[in-house]
Amino acid sequence: MPSPASQPRTSLRRPAATVLVALGLTGALAVSAAPASSAAGATASSTASSTAPSTASSTASVSGTGAVSAASVGAQLRTSGAAPHTAHGRTFYLDSENGDDQAAGTSSATAWKTLARVTAARFRPGDTIALRRGETFTGTATVTGTGTAHAPITITAYGSGAAPTLTNPTGWNMLQLSAPHVVVDQLRFADGVVFDNADGVGIRGPKYQLSGAIALTDPATDAYIHDNEFTQVGVGIKTYATGTLIAHNSFHDLKIAFRGMDSGSETSYGALGISIDNSDARVTANAFINCRSTDSPYGADGGAVEIEGFDHPKDNISIDHNLSSGSQGFLEVTETTTANVHLTYNISDDYQQFLAFDTTTHPDAYVVAHNTIVRDRGDHQKLFAIYYYRQAGPTPADSWLTISGNIIQMNSGAVLSAYAWPHDHNVIQGTLGDTPGTGDILADPQFTDRAAGDYRPLPTSPAIDNGGPAAGFTDFYGNPALVGRASDSGAIEVQHRTIGGRH
Repeated sequence: MPSPASQPRTSLRRPAATVLVALGLTGALAVSAAPASSAAGATASSTASSTAPSTASSTASVSGTGAVSAASVGAQLRTSGAAPHTAHGRTFYLDSENGDDQAAGTSSATAWKTLARVTAARFRPGDTIALRRGETFTGTATVTGTGTAHAPITITAYGSGAAPTLTNPTGWNMLQLSAPHVVVDQLRFADGVVFDNADGVGIRGPKYQLSGAIALTDPATDAYIHDNEFTQVGVGIKTYATGTLIAHNSFHDLKIAFRGMDSGSETSYGALGISIDNSDARVTANAFINCRSTDSPYGADGGAVEIEGFDHPKDNISIDHNLSSGSQGFLEVTETTTANVHLTYNISDDYQQFLAFDTTTHPDAYVVAHNTIVRDRGDHQKLFAIYYYRQAGPTPADSWLTISGNIIQMNSGAVLSAYAWPHDHNVIQGTLGDTPGTGDILADPQFTDRAAGDYRPLPTSPAIDNGGPAAGFTDFYGNPALVGRASDSGAIEVQHRTIGGRH
């Protein structure tokens, strides 16, 4: 069976405006580009059929079958290619070895030299900022100006060689976006700073808000960040903007961003792939590998994604079709008001929680559907957890979370330890912590070859046809999410049946 890395990927359409996430009554997930005003009007009665055409064109899954790897869903970095040109925009070139910040910057022969020169400029719709491949750029660039839906500002690579590397071992970030409609692709971010509490303010202020290798401030609405690599940074992408689309990036081998005293106790923060600090975001088809650091008073810290921060509500968020392996956890939700968040068709083979609600969180309408979750790395698991350490939010009896159609395999702890949220049509090997719900099966899911990264259920698996309603149009691989009488439990829908006429 060919690896997904050898299969063509379905391309994502850059969002025209806010990414709207709506859950239909059948449980089908619809993600489409819509005006920002539409987000507030999204209700539980929205159906997948109303947005099916645009959803099909923007699905960010992998076509193929077989073993899963970071190449399946992560960045595809090209080693050659010219900077894109648009009919109305300008192209500005950067060459850290031969450039000159006093030059025009409008050709490779008159390239700028430093990221600081980008900060000094203001960009217009359709402009491109192109960094020379094979070179390293140290410091940070702040992108200001205005892009549009049809003519975004693009930050990318040109020339031949490895992806251009942005590094900043002494500052908050490498790239700060402060303009709407910016596209970032084909870049590598490495070697970020580690902060302590020498300034006495703990984890707060710019140190926290701008700590992503790519930091999006409030004005950076409708950004599209795809096909980039992040390594040895504390936080890969931190977004305070609405409408952020993050797709096909690779986050691996991350490190702590902060370790020191905060609110009277030693704490740490970082080794985190993505921090979502506003609404209408989509995180899809990314690879999170070893997003974890043991440089922590907790023993280890990190994770694939966090929804966090006090500044904005975090509503209408889709986290789908991602791979996480060896990370500290998959999603933590902390210190915020948040609603209508969907985790679908992800594969998570990590250390601790799949979903934890932390501190002053006030969540609502969370759906965890059709994921494949494995936990056997030695930690005593609370797979769905609540950790309050400042003040309590709403009680779990408000049933803000539904767990449906997943495969869960764990060798310690329990799936449900904080509260028995509604759960159905899951295949669970391990301790459930509650009476099985409708369609729940306690059995070995029978992966094809988990050790080799092949999480497909075998034809004899109890997951076959057990998943209830599909949670989208495509499974993890980009294949149809419903084949036969019912969907399969887990992130992968088996496409061909060889026994029992089950399909």
